[in-house]
Amino acid sequence: MGINWLKQKSRFLTWLLLLAGGYSSVLYIHFSLTGTHLLDGVIGVILGIYVCAHPAANVLDFILYGKALLLEKITIRPMIIWWLLNSMAMFMGLLVFVLGLLRYSDFN
Repeated sequence: MGINWLKQKSRFLTWLLLLAGGYSSVLYIHFSLTGTHLLDGVIGVILGIYVCAHPAANVLDFILYGKALLLEKITIRPMIIWWLLNSMAMFMGLLVFVLGLLRYSDFN
């Protein structure tokens, strides 16, 4: 666990942000991803849970193994970027989750 771990996790969080942003953008522009509100909602809820799970796991890893990062004397800049990416990914995951719930509940 060190700077390579932070870079790998940051890269993956960036891809999750792009995925969540893409889903939200498609729903905003086209109002539907699959043509049915029920399936759009299910996809949104599952994607939102998946996107939120990774920042939560990263925070748990940091809590459990954070001393290893502190012992390697990593500068503060990569840590701040990592925390910001985790925060943005958690926010986007919650947004996608709520959008999915709204789509799911609107399937009349």
